[in-house]
Amino acid sequence: MTSRQNLQAVLEGGTPERTPFLVYDGLMDGQWNGLPSGADLEPWRPLLDSGLGVMQHCNVFRKIEHDVKRSCEVRTTGGRRQKISRIETPVGTLESHRTDGWSDGKWIHDEADYAIMKWVVDHTEIVPNYERFEEFEAKIGDYGITVTEAFRTPMQTINIDVAGTERFCLDYGMQVPGLFELFEALRKQFMTVIELLGNCRGRYVK
Repeated sequence: MTSRQNLQAVLEGGTPERTPFLVYDGLMDGQWNGLPSGADLEPWRPLLDSGLGVMQHCNVFRKIEHDVKRSCEVRTTGGRRQKISRIETPVGTLESHRTDGWSDGKWIHDEADYAIMKWVVDHTEIVPNYERFEEFEAKIGDYGITVTEAFRTPMQTINIDVAGTERFCLDYGMQVPGLFELFEALRKQFMTVIELLGNCRGRYVK
């Protein structure tokens, strides 16, 4: 059995010829763009030919933000490198800061920021990009499998990406209305993503 067949056997509840071992595509070349090619693939080929499998992560949809401007400013203050990311909208601006690679704040700094982030979500269009899956499948061959991605659930998104765990826990506990209004917007968006994934030829979803 090939690496692909062994992986499929496990995922489909069958018995593989031998237990498969996997590496993520992004760990091979840092690109997270499917199986590497050319010189980037060569160091891996002996392992792949010996049975190491590859899991490709393939995003089959795109997010198109309308009337939203994203920007990033990098500066050094007191020997420390600061990265300030901004999301500008007609209803306000959000900022997220990183210092020396560490986040010192997410996008949500007060309750008003929830409304701005909800506006961004409400003005984001989700469109399919199924062609990318076919490209990834052609690339992987017998070396592994392609998984599509649903990414985080709405509450995970608020906790990890938007508010940060401390603010999320406090605002959730205090029943801050903006958090739950953002959740509803993200839930609606997430269901659109799930519908697109359901119509994709990909069988395995992460």
